[in-house]
Order: sequence, then C-alpha cells, then structure tokens
Amino acid sequence: MTPRRNVTIYLVLSVMGAVFILLIAWLGFSESGSTTLNDKLIVGGAFIASCLFGVSLALQPGWTRRSSRAGGHAYIADKREKSGRRMTGHHPDCEEFNGHLMEFMDRTVCSGCTGLALGSVVAIIFTIAYIALQVNADAWVLYVFLMVGILLVALSLTDIILSLGKAGLHNHFNIFLVIGFFFVVVSVHQLTGSAAFGLIAIIISFLWLDTRIQLSSKRHRDICMACDQSCKAY
Repeated sequence: MTPRRNVTIYLVLSVMGAVFILLIAWLGFSESGSTTLNDKLIVGGAFIASCLFGVSLALQPGWTRRSSRAGGHAYIADKREKSGRRMTGHHPDCEEFNGHLMEFMDRTVCSGCTGLALGSVVAIIFTIAYIALQVNADAWVLYVFLMVGILLVALSLTDIILSLGKAGLHNHFNIFLVIGFFFVVVSVHQLTGSAAFGLIAIIISFLWLDTRIQLSSKRHRDICMACDQSCKAY
C-alpha cells in the first residue's frame, strides 16, 4: 500500500470516527446526565494513561513501530548514517525542516512533538479536575464542548495537511489537539452517562492521533522527495 493511499484511508476513518462520536452523543444521550465517581475514575484514568502514552510518543517518536518502515519516525534512526545528516530534534539539520523546530528551555526540539507533550500535560490536569469536581452542565453546553473538541482536532490535522503555520503556531495546534481529545471524551461521557461510551471516545482519539502521525510522516517524506539533494532522511 502506497503512503498516499495509507494516509487517505486514515483520513476517511477519522471522519467516520467523528461522525460516530456525534451519533453516540445524540443517540446515547441520557436525560439524567449523571456519572458516578467510579465511572469517572475509569474514563479519567484511561484518558490519563493515554496522555502519558502520548507523552512517551512525543519524547521518543515512533518507538511503537521500530519494526516497520511505514512509521516514518520509527525508522529514522536507521537512516541517519545513510543520509549523512546530523539530527536535531529528531529532524535532519536541513533548512527545509527549520519550520519544524523551535527553541524550548534552551534546547532545539520538534515543535509538533513538544506541542503534543505540553497538550498532554494540560489535559491530564484538566482530567484530574474533572474527576475531583462535580460537573453540572446543561446538555447544550456539553454539545458545544463536543463540537469545539472535534473542531480543534480538525484544525490540527488541517495544519499538517496544508502547512498553515510556522513552528510556533504548529506547536499550538498540537497542544489544542490533545485538549480537543479531552473535550470530546468528557462531553461524550457526560452526555451519555456511560463509561463504555467514554472509553470508545478515547479509542477514536487514538485513531485521530495516529492519523496525525501518518500525516506528519507523509509531510516529511514529501519534503525529502521534493528536495534535489541526495540525502534522504525520510
């Protein structure tokens, strides 16, 4: 399967996932909207664990795909020697990738991965507050939060597809991506009062995250292929 077709499939599945989330929130809507502490611990705990997993991906991109070349970042270590390029923030020290790097705490880092890590930390704090506090929001407010969450996810994916911003803006889009996950998961959980539906929302968030990774990998490959230099890090 070609990378382009692979990315297209991911995008189609991501759109289907968003539609499925909306159907769950609508058809599974509970008038009471009540969630027990145990349910909040289950959904919140699973989401926090997912955020920690996201942080691990941000700090060590592609560690789950070491055996597959399809993962983009997953095989970058194997291509360092072949490309002859020094790696900075897990990107080659090529001017074509300058827009993917930023300075953070006196270090040059990948703007996208840093955004995912920071967004995960913020989402973990929000989730702890969600578990600890009583949520009494009207249904229409929760639906607004749900739509905002899906919009944030869509904007983050669009940023990668169209290369909308520089490193700083790209960083913020990735922070908003994880916050969007939080809005979706909590909104679905509160609207349905079901821990199972909340966990389904987390699973679909993983699909969106993987789509983001696939789009990023394709973007990096396209940059390398369009370059007339012989070194190919992707």
